[in-house]
Amino acid sequence: MRKWSAMLEDTGYPFRKNGKGQRLYYEKDIVALRHLKRLTQDEGMSLENAVNEVVKRVKETEEIAQELDVPSDMTRYDDKLDQLIERIECLEMVIVN
Repeated sequence: MRKWSAMLEDTGYPFRKNGKGQRLYYEKDIVALRHLKRLTQDEGMSLENAVNEVVKRVKETEEIAQELDVPSDMTRYDDKLDQLIERIECLEMVIVN
């Protein structure tokens, strides 16, 4: 596991570390290591190619997650519309009173 983790890290996989510099393994890291095992042992891929594939997929997944976190233009317009509706309602109350 240490060898595989080092290879992943050298290829750009981001492991979190504690204050002593030791890797901390989270669920996503275990999934990546299991995927690496499946590619090498079950599918016969070379370790180097499997590491590259895992890192590539992790980066793609992170990019998609970042895109989903960014509010779309429609969401921003919805927020502005809600603000305008609130202002109109406040003005209507002032006019009525």
